[in-house]
Amino acid sequence: VGKKGGLVRELPLIYATQHSALGAGMGVSDAVTITHDYFTCNEELPNVGYFLRSLGEGIFAPGSSSVDIFGVNIESWCSSLDTYESTEKGDKGTYLTLYDDMKDSSVPIIFTEMGCSHTDFNRANRMGDDDDGARDWKQIDVVLNDMSDRFAGFCAYAYWGNPDFAMFKGGPWTGGETSLTPTKDFDNFKKALENHNGTVSDSVTADDMAFSKLCSEVEEELMMRYNIKVLPLKEMPKRGVTWYNGETVRGLMSFGLLALMVVYVRRFMMSNVRTKGYLPIP
Repeated sequence: VGKKGGLVRELPLIYATQHSALGAGMGVSDAVTITHDYFTCNEELPNVGYFLRSLGEGIFAPGSSSVDIFGVNIESWCSSLDTYESTEKGDKGTYLTLYDDMKDSSVPIIFTEMGCSHTDFNRANRMGDDDDGARDWKQIDVVLNDMSDRFAGFCAYAYWGNPDFAMFKGGPWTGGETSLTPTKDFDNFKKALENHNGTVSDSVTADDMAFSKLCSEVEEELMMRYNIKVLPLKEMPKRGVTWYNGETVRGLMSFGLLALMVVYVRRFMMSNVRTKGYLPIP
């Protein structure tokens, strides 16, 4: 609740998208950006969130149809030779590219999953042959320094579970006294946090946030650029096994929330459904 009575959700809503392309028709930047725009758009009036914030100092209230936080699951930074500015291959850095794509977000952004797989880390340069794919976590300084004016933090993936990302071995862990053993990957992660150089910048304020798009504008872009038509939920086809430009529309159709967050969401997308390019809106 805002200091002077502004309306915000008691339980914030978050949507997490995968940082990946949607087939040949939609590259990584386009896929992440249009997904972000769809989940942060406003159905009523342009910039209604800013109008609500203007009612009182400290109010943060995105539009009523927008999520409150946008998350990104990212599995890049797969080389010890990568930097914020460039990849090992000399391309523009993945995190820098994402920062540029998201810097005008109307809501806070976090990395809901961050970390390359053990299989892929340093695989191309063979620098990690003796480390079982232990990651060096050099991106932590980048996220907490270079990106902190727009990215609100990260969830390192993963404590335990998926063996290709886990920082601990053993288990299965049931929450009791089952023993889990830290790996070199965890040691590197811990050291990266301990050696973090600098302080995290102040949180982004309402005045720093960009203006959200109208949902009608996002829907028009989806139709014009990708031939994806947005329909009310009641008009959604009950079944569909067709392809969008020869590829399955997965990223835009997958619904992501943090595991511990059980909420009712007005705007959602069906999980791994193959349709003729339709996106549901309740």
